[in-house]
Amino acid sequence: MKKTRKTYKKCVIECAEMVNELPKGYQRMTADEIMDSISVKGRLIIARSLCNAINPETDWKAVEKWLTDQFKKDIEKDEYLVACRCADKMKLDDELTTAAANLSYALRDYLLSKMASKINGLMSS
Repeated sequence: MKKTRKTYKKCVIECAEMVNELPKGYQRMTADEIMDSISVKGRLIIARSLCNAINPETDWKAVEKWLTDQFKKDIEKDEYLVACRCADKMKLDDELTTAAANLSYALRDYLLSKMASKINGLMSS
């Protein structure tokens, strides 16, 4: 079965509702375990969906492009610091810095996996 954005979005909403019912101490741990079990591309789709759900008025594509440009310059940059700089540059509210950081983590992981697959492709040919 091909996974689509709608499927991920529906799963994210259901998981978020279930995680929200857990005691506070277990919420972060459970969310981390769920995210670890999802593919890199799936995590990026989820991060995009969450950002759009949190604040649909924000131009998240512009935020993602800025983050991508920063990581393409130096993939070793700290995700949270890049997200904070992005929030300053894009004039995002303080509450949106966390959403930008989540997008930043997912995006950097995705870019790293793309780089790794390119390297593996070059080595096998």
